[in-house]
Amino acid sequence: MKKNNLAEMKTKEWVENFIVKFNICPFAKKPLQENRIRFESYFPKSDQEIITVLSDELAILALSETRFLATSIVIFPKLKIDFEDFYYLCEKLNWVLNNWKLDKDFQFVVFHPDFYFEGEKEAQNTNLVNQSPYPMVHLIRSIDIEWARNTFFDLDQIPVENQKLLQNLSARELEKIKKYRPKKHTSNH
Repeated sequence: MKKNNLAEMKTKEWVENFIVKFNICPFAKKPLQENRIRFESYFPKSDQEIITVLSDELAILALSETRFLATSIVIFPKLKIDFEDFYYLCEKLNWVLNNWKLDKDFQFVVFHPDFYFEGEKEAQNTNLVNQSPYPMVHLIRSIDIEWARNTFFDLDQIPVENQKLLQNLSARELEKIKKYRPKKHTSNH
């Protein structure tokens, strides 16, 4: 499983120019500016390797102080898997969190080029929030989510605000955001 610095650079650019620029995640800016987000890419050859990679990245995050490493984004640039299969595969990470008794300490968010919210049309702009350049998993410390909840505002408002924002973006702005997504990403892995 080799690394892919191009995928890491493209993902970081997506985080900077979409997630932070449009305030999709209001508490992403500070760790990004402080270089406390770990961007790592892998080329797993099996579902088990994906779980192993995520487990290893979780261990790195768990063993690191938050002042040095706030969060990790694990990128799978060559993985050809549809969104639903990737999501359900990543759900196995819950078993790892529970087995290691880290379920109260960490959470994860799944991103995919073909992501769509249940009950929404695939082409809706609101899906852009979780549509990433590659299949990826964001590993997050629960304490950072609690800090954000206590520091910023009602976190439940974030999706509402994001939905409003994405519905009101100009066609030009939407095209800039959509450039980070591949045309079609799914097939067998």
